[in-house]
Amino acid sequence: MLFRILTLALIILFANNHHLIGQRSDYYHWGHYQIFQENYRIDTNRQNQIILRINNSSFFKNNEYQNDYVIGQTLVGLFIEPSIDLYAGAKTRIRMGAHFLKYHGTEQFQHVKPTVTIQHQAGEYLDILFGTIYSTTNHGLLEPLMGFENYLSKHYENGMQFLFSYPNFKADFWLNWEQFIQQDDPFQEHFTAGGHMLFPIVDGPTWKLNADVQMIFRHKGGQIDTSDLPAGTQSNFAQGMEFTRTFESDFVKNISLSHHYLGAYEINPGNHLQITEGISQYTLMGVETKVGQFRLGYWRGKDYFAPHAEALFLSASQYNPDFYSSNREMITIKYQINKKLDDFLTMAFRFEPYYHLNTGRLDHSWSIYLMIDKAFFITQFSK
Repeated sequence: MLFRILTLALIILFANNHHLIGQRSDYYHWGHYQIFQENYRIDTNRQNQIILRINNSSFFKNNEYQNDYVIGQTLVGLFIEPSIDLYAGAKTRIRMGAHFLKYHGTEQFQHVKPTVTIQHQAGEYLDILFGTIYSTTNHGLLEPLMGFENYLSKHYENGMQFLFSYPNFKADFWLNWEQFIQQDDPFQEHFTAGGHMLFPIVDGPTWKLNADVQMIFRHKGGQIDTSDLPAGTQSNFAQGMEFTRTFESDFVKNISLSHHYLGAYEINPGNHLQITEGISQYTLMGVETKVGQFRLGYWRGKDYFAPHAEALFLSASQYNPDFYSSNREMITIKYQINKKLDDFLTMAFRFEPYYHLNTGRLDHSWSIYLMIDKAFFITQFSK
């Protein structure tokens, strides 16, 4: 009920402030993981051009976890997405390429998948995509809804996406169709749908206050398959406020504070499920400085579940089916520093301790990344 009331109030606020809609918002990144997000804007200067684009992320992520929820693992590898971009007009881009995922120490690629995207700027404030969409960290969701490691191992989503960039309303709505089925297939269809909405309430030169609404749905089912598995739809919601204060300082760039209420619900529960509803709260305080970004968080959850979340936030163990902790409390610390090595090359280091208040256990993760995003002009063609 609280979620509906907040959403309705924000819609009314948006409707009553339509006069603020003047020019397209000048930002495309969300607050979380900005350097791991892509610029989705179509470059209108590329009209009638063919471009070769290389998008790559090399990573080393060492999870030193020894807890009852998730086993520690080291991820060492890279993904690379070469593509050919055809700018068919000033507002339409056709992208064709492939997604390659390789873990070092293995002889084969874990994923070799085609990527095809048709993107159209349908208006001054709306981009529509069909095919391979901007995925994982580009959605800007909190870790309890979508964990960061999805960027490394599942940075490949296909379906459709609607990206809004109004000055007083920013949103990402998407559908990721993960498993297609045909008549009498022995397995279920899988898809994930989600949305992230940001409503600037105060958008001054140094003070910003945003209302934030996030949601994600994961469905397994279908009507033409022969699977005996029960259908299910897990849903997660987050609603909260985000405050940011920027400074004209060489050392401290900004400070931030956010608080979110989160919910987890099974929409069509059956007798096979014991837990069908969970709630939680997540508070984050951050400061961005010349020597990196620091973020301190407090997590408190009860019976919380989410299919795409960072597993450390969940109540159920990911490897021991007999272990379950209804109430969870955790302190999270995030430190990140990144360096622009060239206009197309970025390096980043992250250190992430997690302190489990219930058990007194301290886990941590550290990681390093090298990312490339480069476009090469091939040719110009006439209409």
